[in-house]
Amino acid sequence: MANQEIIRYIKEQAAGGASPERVKDALKAVGWPEKEIMEALAAVEASGGFAAPAAGRPEEIRAIRSALDELNRRLARLEAGGAPLSQAAAPRELKKEEKVFSIREGAVPPEMLPSSSSFEPPRESVETKITGKWFAGLGILAILVGIGFFLKYAFENNLIGVTGRIILGVVVGLVLLVLGDILSRKEKYKQFSFFISGGGLAVLYLSIYAAFNYYHLISQTAAFIFMILVTAAGAILSLKSSGKILAGISLLGGFLTPFLVSTGTDNQIALFGYITVLNLSFLGVSMFKKWNGIYVLNFLGTYATFFSWLASYYAEEKLAPTIAFLTLFFVIFLLAPFLTSILRRIKSENEDVILSVLNAGSYFITAYVLLKPDYEPYLGFFFVLWAALCLAGASLISRSNPEDKTGVLALGGIGLVLVTVAVPVQLSGMWITVAWAVEAALLLWFGFGLKSAGIRTFADIVSAIAVVRLFFFE
Repeated sequence: MANQEIIRYIKEQAAGGASPERVKDALKAVGWPEKEIMEALAAVEASGGFAAPAAGRPEEIRAIRSALDELNRRLARLEAGGAPLSQAAAPRELKKEEKVFSIREGAVPPEMLPSSSSFEPPRESVETKITGKWFAGLGILAILVGIGFFLKYAFENNLIGVTGRIILGVVVGLVLLVLGDILSRKEKYKQFSFFISGGGLAVLYLSIYAAFNYYHLISQTAAFIFMILVTAAGAILSLKSSGKILAGISLLGGFLTPFLVSTGTDNQIALFGYITVLNLSFLGVSMFKKWNGIYVLNFLGTYATFFSWLASYYAEEKLAPTIAFLTLFFVIFLLAPFLTSILRRIKSENEDVILSVLNAGSYFITAYVLLKPDYEPYLGFFFVLWAALCLAGASLISRSNPEDKTGVLALGGIGLVLVTVAVPVQLSGMWITVAWAVEAALLLWFGFGLKSAGIRTFADIVSAIAVVRLFFFE
């Protein structure tokens, strides 16, 4: 039976002239399952819900038609070379992107029809979320707990040998993955399938970990390779089924792998090489799916692993590879949020800006601390170089996707901050104030030349910093 809440919403929008496609897209955007949407649309269409949008408020529709008739007549006179319209009689100036619709056939575009209801679609009810998603997670958790109790009993009573236990775990994990893939093809079971597949990935990770760490059946290299394969399988399945939950489980398992197979000895190149493979895989996913939650998880996992290694194993002779890998991580996370903007013309979001700033802050603070003992005289040039690269990236976004003002401001803002920070890093004394004053003047000039309020605002901030330093510190 069709969902009554969706039916009520569809009828409201049909009365206002909205098309079925627009209503369907709005409902899908807030998470309603496609099957429920189609059932409700079918029920409304069967009752004639999308028949004639013009019935409802005829006096307003007649007024719209009359205004459009007058506008069409005036435009026809202009096209025929008639006298220009007076300022008083002329209709309001139309923007280039606005369309003028002919009503010779008596049709009024649906988007111009009056509507008393908001187009904000209803959200999924708490009951739907509990039955459709939370119970799915609890169900797979119950299955895993049941399997765990059975295996515990079998192991304690030696019903299954060591090798048999590992084989059983791998088989169960693969079966869950296959079952999840099959269920993901049916809309009704799609949400549940993600938990099934995620449970399969968890069982495989635990089986490989047990084979290496507890029973010593495989070497560290073999365990590492198997876990990479499991992570890759999870990434492929998540892309295939558009499962963000599955991608998150796979990525989390991927970052836990080095800790699970660690022997307590340092292997920097292998560790950071593995993290780089994970990041490049994430970069590939970013070209197809804009999953901000996965971006956050990947960002936190990468820097948590890096700083964990830094605290335990870093030594001065390892500076070059450490800076090289840190820079590689920074570049990947700098590109990832804006790939969809450059390649697919999708506007950047506020979350992209926040994560880009956190990425830049983590990188430059860490790089400054590591490089300062041996390369302090060159750090200013280091910051200016990266500032130029960030500004070039902002220019690339501006040319590729002019509508993405957020992305341009994000990279451009990082570049301008780096230039400003480079001044006290490289200079000293009064030259810091002089350099900031010159920077503020140049930014103000560029801001007026490019008609950019953002650049002018940043120029005002730098000017204020220079004035404060002049009067209070010099």
